[in-house]
Amino acid sequence: MQLSEKEIEIVAHEAVATSFVIERFDVPEQLSSLMFRLDVSDHPIDIALIYDSQYNLRAELTGISSKKRFIISEDEMIASNGTKVGTIPAGEWLMALQIAGKPQDKHWACRYTIEGFRSDDII
Repeated sequence: MQLSEKEIEIVAHEAVATSFVIERFDVPEQLSSLMFRLDVSDHPIDIALIYDSQYNLRAELTGISSKKRFIISEDEMIASNGTKVGTIPAGEWLMALQIAGKPQDKHWACRYTIEGFRSDDII
């Protein structure tokens, strides 16, 4: 089931050294995995941090320069590198993205999709 899909844009000012984007999304009960898809414009994401509804860091990924897909899961055989395996608690989760430096042409864009899966779904 799709939980969230959005396109984010940043227009940088001259004095900006780093830009941050914080996105919130709701996770329903009884999910066993979350799949994230990020599609980044010309300027890469230096670091992406995902926090669960209990503010535990669940993913830390660096150097995302184009398309990236990763999975946070209860099952270590499904979970991607850079993610923490464990229960997927319901509630509001956070995704923080850091874009260092000034985006080319002072413009940065990213499209993301987040999908949730139950234990009997095929990923």
